Amino acid sequence: MPEFNPQRARAKRPLPIWMDAFVRDTLHLEADEVGAYFLMLGAMWTSKDCSLPNDPRKLSRVCRCSMAKFKSRIGPAVLALLDVSEDVVFSPRLRKEAVFVQMS
Repeated sequence: MPEFNPQRARAKRPLPIWMDAFVRDTLHLEADEVGAYFLMLGAMWTSKDCSLPNDPRKLSRVCRCSMAKFKSRIGPAVLALLDVSEDVVFSPRLRKEAVFVQMS
């Protein structure tokens, strides 16, 4: 039996975005910050463990902005909505949805 691959399982389902929660959680953000947050959620959904490395250079590329803009404005705004450890950045809600999709 092949090893279970959560990344492949999630590839069969679209990224679940609950618009009411997304809008409510991002009302205080500027348009480019909302876009960066959405891009980060999408990148997390396609990663093996539903997270991104906590590396400002990589995160700025995911957000499609310069390092200077990420460090000064985009990063602080977006990372406040996520769980950040020394190694990774992740969304607990997205991980919960990933587990549900993987098990169905």
